[in-house]
Amino acid sequence: MAKKDSFFQTKVGKIVLNLVIAIVIVLVGFVSLLLWLRHYTNHGVEISVPDITGLYVEEAQITLGAEGLQLAIIDSTYSQKTPLGTLLEQNPKAGSKVKQGRTVYAIQNARFRRPIIMPELRDLSLRQAESTIKALGLTVGDIIYEPSTYRDIILDIRIDTMSVTAGTSLPEGSVVNLY
Repeated sequence: MAKKDSFFQTKVGKIVLNLVIAIVIVLVGFVSLLLWLRHYTNHGVEISVPDITGLYVEEAQITLGAEGLQLAIIDSTYSQKTPLGTLLEQNPKAGSKVKQGRTVYAIQNARFRRPIIMPELRDLSLRQAESTIKALGLTVGDIIYEPSTYRDIILDIRIDTMSVTAGTSLPEGSVVNLY
């Protein structure tokens, strides 16, 4: 009598056995990958980002360094509302949860006010002079009306009581009074 082969000695049995072994290897590899990623990315370990707005760059670097974070200045702009050289905005925002070693990006207030060359504004309309002044980065102060042949025409530009002529260099953000 012929000896009957076991299931795993047949062609179908060998295919099933190889499929089971392949599935086990893939599952073990997948689980190992997930465990390694969890460890590598410090899953669940978070730091709260401190508020660095209003600080100078050097102070912000010390504050972030104590938390294991880094600082990168990505832009500079001018604002009269905060002291020169301080940080205006940050990303990620204060209180956000991040991983150690993350870079906090910030926008800095300019360290100095850039000079603005005053254009000729006399004999322009008030509306046109105001828009030009604002576009240059200056601030319109008082508008003082004096007798004139024409309505709303600029007769003089002054800072405090001093008249400003075209070509004069003024610091950005200066307050200009229109007469």
